[in-house]
Amino acid sequence: MTGVFRPRALLRTAVVCLLSLALAAPAQASGLWLLKSAAGVRTGPGLDYAVIEDAGGQGQPVQVTGRQGRWFQVRLPDGTSGWMAGHSLTSFPGPGTPATITWPEVALFEGPGTGYRVTDWLHTGDVVRVLGRSGVWAQVTAADGNGGWLPAALLTGAPRPAAGSLPVALAVYGASSLWVRGGPAVDARALTLVHTGDILKVTGRFGDWYQVRTPDGLPGWVDGRYTRPAAMPEQGPLLAGVTQKDADLFAGPGTGYPVVAAAGRGSYFTIMKADGAWRKVKLADGREGWLPAALVGNGPGPVDPGTSVIAGKGVWFEANDRITGTTDLTSPAFRNAGITHIYLEAGTSRDGFPAAWQKQLDILLPAAHKAHIKVILWVFVGLHNIARDAALTGQVANFVTPGGQRPDGVAADIEDLISNPGGAMQLVSGYASLTRPLLPKGMPLIAVTYPPQFEANYPFAALADDFNAVALMDYWHTTVNDYGSQGAAGLIRDSLVLFRGKAGRSVPLEVILEGFDGGAGLPDQREMQGALNAARSAQGYSVYTWQSMNGLLRETFSRFR
Repeated sequence: MTGVFRPRALLRTAVVCLLSLALAAPAQASGLWLLKSAAGVRTGPGLDYAVIEDAGGQGQPVQVTGRQGRWFQVRLPDGTSGWMAGHSLTSFPGPGTPATITWPEVALFEGPGTGYRVTDWLHTGDVVRVLGRSGVWAQVTAADGNGGWLPAALLTGAPRPAAGSLPVALAVYGASSLWVRGGPAVDARALTLVHTGDILKVTGRFGDWYQVRTPDGLPGWVDGRYTRPAAMPEQGPLLAGVTQKDADLFAGPGTGYPVVAAAGRGSYFTIMKADGAWRKVKLADGREGWLPAALVGNGPGPVDPGTSVIAGKGVWFEANDRITGTTDLTSPAFRNAGITHIYLEAGTSRDGFPAAWQKQLDILLPAAHKAHIKVILWVFVGLHNIARDAALTGQVANFVTPGGQRPDGVAADIEDLISNPGGAMQLVSGYASLTRPLLPKGMPLIAVTYPPQFEANYPFAALADDFNAVALMDYWHTTVNDYGSQGAAGLIRDSLVLFRGKAGRSVPLEVILEGFDGGAGLPDQREMQGALNAARSAQGYSVYTWQSMNGLLRETFSRFR
């Protein structure tokens, strides 16, 4: 995930544009202004004065007639006069005046409303000239000559923010927790929470707000008043560059110490301490140990946890597979397949997190970690009650075995979305924003869903923005047709290309290959080989399920590297 804001689905952008507010008040204190939020009009310039009347909601125009410090004297459309706090207002530049865009991405519409066609995109700091207004909408022309309409609340007459030097990182300070938001405003959509002492990598700034990456790799904005400059801790990259499959972690800086953990290819970690040619590291599951510095490399920064957990080859297990031991995980066939991660079914919206499934996890989590395999617990969420589904996902993500083993990631299987694209987007984003604060620190949240060929109206942009990785159910054998190697490969390639196009941004992707009989028979070896070849362009690949494959499919899947 990147920290760059890009155009998203039209409806989502429209909602953001209407809800986003200008942050800087212009110098002049007269003329037509707009309410940034619902507020009261007081008898004088201070909170100790009585409220005369409710001024209305966001976008309501008021006439500003004077100013005293941070308080503005206003006149409402009904003639009522009084005082309002400046943070509740934003100026409405008059015709012929220049103005500056105050939001990372702003759609320019053909007319004064979100129902009109989008004609262009503007960005923070872009200067436009105001031509006129209609209600709370301003007609503008951009520097390139393109004209259109946008909410006037996204404009300010203040100069664009000075470039200045940015701190490398910020530490959360002065608040026990702090919301990371989708934009530089207190009412921008809340994405996740960070806590006192968390280190945030800085990627940009607007006013008092900083564009950051959280320790989980999620991009967003935080209020700089609750932070202070900090040094960015050195981060470790993927171990994909080492020659051996696994790297042992020792209790101290030397091979004479006992081995305390292992980092498989694709693991990510934070470097905590250096001692000569050794580095003390902390894995995503909290285990600590020492590695030779030669195995750490010099990565450019923190690795997205979504990439780390899905990198390599995975397999899926359903709860009704009734795994009661570790036979599969310890068998020679499984060990020789080069499995790096497994998905274990843990819960559903209907069944919750059953005790019987938890008992299975008590056995399988330690067995997988002993084999240096990452474990992702997956939950089927119907999103009929996103608060309840978020609570269930949080419960699963925080599962701990009696021996202290924890999952490496949690995946939400999202299949039953409503047909309305805007409503589906709100469900996905709402669920993700409720789930994020419930996850253990550093745990990636993965979305499992259909590819665009099957569900073209799914909110793929929201999936890319709100999850650390996306796994696509690329099941090609939906009829009795012989797809052959090329047909299966074509579906996989198309799903990746279409998803990236619809998402409008980069996100780690895993393709889930078909290893089951969905009513049209099992795929054959040629189809599996073609699908595997096409899966190379994704960050990871897996098969659904390990137990449903026949011997020939398992052999083809296991041999592939």
